[in-house]
Amino acid sequence: MALNVTSEPSLFDELSPSRVRRLFYTVLPSEASFSKIDEIPQYVNEAFPLFALLMITESIIRRVKYGTCVRTNDAFGSISAGIVQQLIGMLVRGAELSIYVWVHEHYKIIELPWNNPLTWYFVLILVDFTYYWFHRASHEIYFLWWFHQVHHTSQEYNYSTALRQSVGQMFANGLFYLPLALVAPLPLLIVHFQFNLIFQFWIHTELISSLGPIEYIFNTPSHHRVHHDSNSYSYHSNYAATFILWDRLFGTFVLERRDVPKQYGIQNNALVQSFNPIWIQICVPLDGIKRIWSCKDWNTRLRLLFQPNYRKKFQQTAVTNKTNQLAANKKKDDNADSKITSRPLYDAHIDNSLWFYTIIHILVVFAGFHSLLRIHSIGIVAWFSSIIYLLYSFSCMGLMLDNSTYMLPSELIRCLASLFLVIFVWPMAGNFQLILSFAVLQICSIIFLCVKFRL
Repeated sequence: MALNVTSEPSLFDELSPSRVRRLFYTVLPSEASFSKIDEIPQYVNEAFPLFALLMITESIIRRVKYGTCVRTNDAFGSISAGIVQQLIGMLVRGAELSIYVWVHEHYKIIELPWNNPLTWYFVLILVDFTYYWFHRASHEIYFLWWFHQVHHTSQEYNYSTALRQSVGQMFANGLFYLPLALVAPLPLLIVHFQFNLIFQFWIHTELISSLGPIEYIFNTPSHHRVHHDSNSYSYHSNYAATFILWDRLFGTFVLERRDVPKQYGIQNNALVQSFNPIWIQICVPLDGIKRIWSCKDWNTRLRLLFQPNYRKKFQQTAVTNKTNQLAANKKKDDNADSKITSRPLYDAHIDNSLWFYTIIHILVVFAGFHSLLRIHSIGIVAWFSSIIYLLYSFSCMGLMLDNSTYMLPSELIRCLASLFLVIFVWPMAGNFQLILSFAVLQICSIIFLCVKFRL
């Protein structure tokens, strides 16, 4: 079967001024107004090369200025978690879009003109306002926090952290935004969903300090660092995506303090302790289920799950009822309201040969994901198997970086599956060199692993 692949854009196109402006939401309505959904570009996918350039630039500046680079293993955990979300999104996006279309067609309250600039700015504000409340709810309602916590699990704060996104939150996000389909043109909603997300990328950095007067209106790196900080003064604050005005209006704004060292990550980071993107996605919900099940009755369970801020009251009661030893250790709880002392960064050391092996395969898997984004016509079996393969591959790479006891059997299975897929499933018959190169890589990988671990 022949593949229908989009033409490869030039480097100038990938990093053109128009795409850079999207990063800061400085887009005109005339540039991003559409009457039909299928006319809308994949703005987020088109931003990936710019994201990559900014991550590389940030790492170089950190190296020159502070003598430290971005940690590769943590960056992989963040980037791959975001790609996992994108891969799952490919499986469900059509169904989600169909629900939005059905709600808009059957229950819309008003029909606003899609090509009116006032409508464009109205939807911009509506999406950003709704994001503020969804983000706030994701911190205050325990069930939503299970999924949003994925974004906060990195102990670093850099551009790669912005890509650490949650699969569960993707579904919750879709439901929370659904009422907007009653009043807004769907093409404009989809446009602003993407721009709202893209804007939040550049604020995930420690290299940019204060930006002056614009910080009164817009979200900035300084404001968002407060949001990611685990110290008590910054708890439940700065939820905005684009306009920090929402936090100022609703009493959740906190100014950054330079006298308090930042402690990024969730307070109970021992739950994560991995660079495996699948574990990053599920570890907190699994812990949450254990906590819910430990409650004495269903009334407490339901209140803990869905009542805003009940979890704090629940934990205070639990601490009171426990022994003095547990009370002394309450700082270790992932939601205790206390100042966090310095915590060691999670790391797992692997030798140079395994590191080199892992980096090569990470790059190959990243290239596979990039290719999948560009393929427009592919058989359902090949498409679905590609997504499953990439999900499993990212998990295997995470196990390698964790130096896990499961890395060898999982990686051998992956290499064998790669050979099977490239020969029998994936439609690459028209590219013999690609098939041969990929097959040789997998055979060499199997030989390397057998020699390395003396199988």
